[in-house]
Amino acid sequence: MRYDICMDKTRDLITKFSYLLAIWLTPSNLFYKFFESRAYVNGRLVDYLIPKVYVLDLAVIAFVVVSFINHKKLIKKVDLDKNKLLKALVILLGVLVFRQLFSDQWSLSQHWVVSLIYLARIGLYLLFAFYVMRGWKRLKTITMPDLIITGLFQLTLAIYQFIYQKPLLAYKWLGESKIDLGIGIAQHNFAGVEQVLAYGTTAHPNILAGTVVFFWLWLLKLSQNWPRKNRDKKITLLGLGLLAVLSVIFMTQSITALLGLILALVVWKFQKKISGQQTALFLLSIILLVPILVHFCSLKWDNLSLARRSRLNSAGLRLLINNPLWGTGLMRSTTQIESVQTSPERVRFVQPPHQLIILWLAETGLLGLAIMLLMIKIFNHNQFFHKKNFYMLVFLAVLMSLDHYLLTSNSGLMILVLALFLPG
Repeated sequence: MRYDICMDKTRDLITKFSYLLAIWLTPSNLFYKFFESRAYVNGRLVDYLIPKVYVLDLAVIAFVVVSFINHKKLIKKVDLDKNKLLKALVILLGVLVFRQLFSDQWSLSQHWVVSLIYLARIGLYLLFAFYVMRGWKRLKTITMPDLIITGLFQLTLAIYQFIYQKPLLAYKWLGESKIDLGIGIAQHNFAGVEQVLAYGTTAHPNILAGTVVFFWLWLLKLSQNWPRKNRDKKITLLGLGLLAVLSVIFMTQSITALLGLILALVVWKFQKKISGQQTALFLLSIILLVPILVHFCSLKWDNLSLARRSRLNSAGLRLLINNPLWGTGLMRSTTQIESVQTSPERVRFVQPPHQLIILWLAETGLLGLAIMLLMIKIFNHNQFFHKKNFYMLVFLAVLMSLDHYLLTSNSGLMILVLALFLPG
């Protein structure tokens, strides 16, 4: 009896610690890489093709394993014969996994490892979100302090990097990018002075800004359950948090994060007056119209960022036309993207399409479209999407329309999964 009680307490401790660690490591770019020699395209090393295991993955694995042991008696067996939608999804996912092993010529692909690791990571993070929802009563009280501490740490680190133009520590300690080298590092012109932008522990300033905005929006949701007597504390906390978020946005110059924050707050403010159908139409408009707007703006104004996004999105559509059924393979659009685009830039710029739907379809084709539509139908049928989370979906829609990191980075993938199934 004592042994069982002791084991229950130990598992509960491991569950909470690994959960806190996973939130803390969400902005972390600390990883172990292998098979780097296979990640070259036309003589250039492409980061997206390097198989990686992130420290975040290890924390998520620990949480999922212990949560599975804790909840295995509560998990109901699913009868696939009775649930036709789920059965179809399982079959299509099996085809998707099989497809990742092969190239377009159906010979064994040299990039199959990175594709399967990526698929495993998606499944792992979905399980993480599932068990967070299962154990939310035990995790709720420790979430807010963890979000605040993680956000403050990233803010402090960003301020240091922005002022001193160098990382605080070597990569092996925090996963900071080598921003002092200046090679492939994001910069901005401040009053005639070229300045390196803040990265925090992420792989890019946009990811840092997107992460802190997501953390603040999650705090906003958690604070809705506070009693009225704590109204002043709530306003102070959210006000100071918003100031910190805007500071990070300034140090990263992330237009996507700022636009996502503004539109999310507008929807949050008027969510009681907006129907689910109106919100869905608004989301669809953002996802479909923003890339078109980016294209026409790139033709009218001489802006490098807009021009790159437009070229990469057009290249993604060409990849889909060339590989309509299966796509290029997950995380493998960069192996072919140079062959379908012409760039006037002297320095070669190998990146995926900067719109999530275009990227997903370019890499998975019509098979991926069928999987996406089935998952939306299943999740909607089981009421995973709640009206109170619509403002978060609007934030995601903006990021989906203007960048790719929600699918291509571990931090972005964790944000995507948690925001879709946001507890609170």
